Amino acid sequence: MLPVALAALLSVGAAHAQSSVTVYGLIDASLVWTNDVAGKRTLNEDSGVSQGNRLGFKGTEDLGGGLKANFILEHGFNTDAGTTAQGGVMWGRNASVGLSSDRYGSLSFGRTFDVTGDVFPAYAVATNTPAGLMAWSLPMNSAGGLGLTNRVSGMAVNNSVKYYSPKWAGFSFGGTYSLGEVSGKPTAYQSAYSLVASYAVGAFSTSAATYFKHDASPTEGNLKEYALGAAYQMEKMRLFGMLSQVGYSSGPKDRVTTGEIGLTYKVLPTVVLGAGLQAQKRRDLASADQITLTADYLFSKRTDAYVVLSNGRDREYGAQIEGALGGKSSSTAQTGLAVGLRHKF
Repeated sequence: MLPVALAALLSVGAAHAQSSVTVYGLIDASLVWTNDVAGKRTLNEDSGVSQGNRLGFKGTEDLGGGLKANFILEHGFNTDAGTTAQGGVMWGRNASVGLSSDRYGSLSFGRTFDVTGDVFPAYAVATNTPAGLMAWSLPMNSAGGLGLTNRVSGMAVNNSVKYYSPKWAGFSFGGTYSLGEVSGKPTAYQSAYSLVASYAVGAFSTSAATYFKHDASPTEGNLKEYALGAAYQMEKMRLFGMLSQVGYSSGPKDRVTTGEIGLTYKVLPTVVLGAGLQAQKRRDLASADQITLTADYLFSKRTDAYVVLSNGRDREYGAQIEGALGGKSSSTAQTGLAVGLRHKF
């Protein structure tokens, strides 16, 4: 299926001179050592630790009068086994089509990430540094298994409509609405929306966002999130941070508040160092925190090698450093070290 789709896309680009199709992607592979997973030291080759692996196609056509048609098809995969990511969905990272103009903004339809995930990577430790999943476990609270992720890198949503405004004096806003479309259920069942407002002037940027999902949990009802982030970019240094609160509407009403701050500093044209501190407070449960240190060597604009060292403490559950791919510690503390290589094309 994938080779056939690729051939079709490339033939479209060749047949219509007024259109353009760009092929792009990212390949990331790491060796990850962890000092305590269920009481044992582990060493794994993991895929997409710093960033998720992808192969994508994006196209645009000038329709005249400042109006353009756009599409994105993005496939996620795992380098360690060559398998499809995103639960086996072929275009799991993005499958959308839309229209855009400098005057009216952009409107798209399909499977895409919610607007929180589009904007808030600018303020997170996991995405400003090469830490990736090594700084994502605490925000997503995977050790506790509550599913109260603050969606730093976004969540892919099906049946969505997304809009972004143009910028007015540094201000802009956007929103995503996802239709539930669950067979035999009301229209609102598992539908979701997210809204974001941003302001940028000079070296400073800030954003505020909210996310709401109907019937996110069969026992705890709706899911709500509020997030605020800010960053300041200097010549060699970047300062950033964000605060989020995620909670359910019924049952135990689990709620998590997560804050994080960090910085990156370019000590040489080819070397960038980073550091981040994260802390999490949970309703009626003990807190957790994590410190992350990174070093990134830039071979070129497209290829880099990185080292990530993380130490976390979780006073309620077994600590877990690496989001999604990692495992729980047998104690309240865990240390992880990742060494990886990343290439963009």
